[in-house]
Amino acid sequence: MIIGNGIMANALQPYDKEDVIFFASGVSNSLEKEASEFDRETTLLKSVISRNPDKKLIYFSTCSIYDPTKSESPYVIHKLKVEKLIAEL
Repeated sequence: MIIGNGIMANALQPYDKEDVIFFASGVSNSLEKEASEFDRETTLLKSVISRNPDKKLIYFSTCSIYDPTKSESPYVIHKLKVEKLIAEL
């Protein structure tokens, strides 16, 4: 199951499987600062997980989490929060 319809989601089409969730939807702009955009992704992700508890989840974060010059950006902070949320579920 592929969640999303952008470049990443389209590239995943050949790998689509019913028992795997490819979460390729959400905030793609690494310069985003609007909290509502981050909230939208988190809400969608929680909904998808709750409706599909037995499926493996593949979430696309960002390599920017390893860049010390970006550690305070709202985008990186959001991605780290989502990673933590997934790990705790």
